[in-house]
Amino acid sequence: MAESYKDSLRIDNNNQGVDSTLRTVVSGDGDTTGLQLEDGTTGNVKALGQIISTGHVTAGYGIIAGVETVDAGNGSGNATALSLNTLTSFVNTATSKSHVSLADGTAGQLKIIFHKVLANAVSLVVTPANFAAGSTLTSDAASRGVMLIFDGTNWQVLGEVTGTAEFVIA
Repeated sequence: MAESYKDSLRIDNNNQGVDSTLRTVVSGDGDTTGLQLEDGTTGNVKALGQIISTGHVTAGYGIIAGVETVDAGNGSGNATALSLNTLTSFVNTATSKSHVSLADGTAGQLKIIFHKVLANAVSLVVTPANFAAGSTLTSDAASRGVMLIFDGTNWQVLGEVTGTAEFVIA
């Protein structure tokens, strides 16, 4: 069968078909794919790699992207590096915890940075590797956020994501 049906796809479930457990899709010759499926009652689909679309992607119930929560580092020389693998970074500041850095992303990549906790009146200083508007972004109050987009060369500010609060660009 493996030689005759290499292009067929199946789910290993003892011939019981798709059920409410995520099951890996395998080819006719037994090679695993990066795709897992569940039945229509749960409807979950899991891709183990990137999902690449040449058309629109529609999410009926919203998108929940990766998040991280980090403590800022001790000064610009010991800044905490924000992950490029998450959309949103919640950052806490306190004594000796004030700086984060942001490496260059991929063209079109979005990044939301949210100053979650401010302790001991310590401002958050964000230093992108390449920043079109200056060299740093600074927040001196908790519950402030900013959204950035990488244009292929620099991070650009798209806008604030909180009401009257603002980041200061220097």
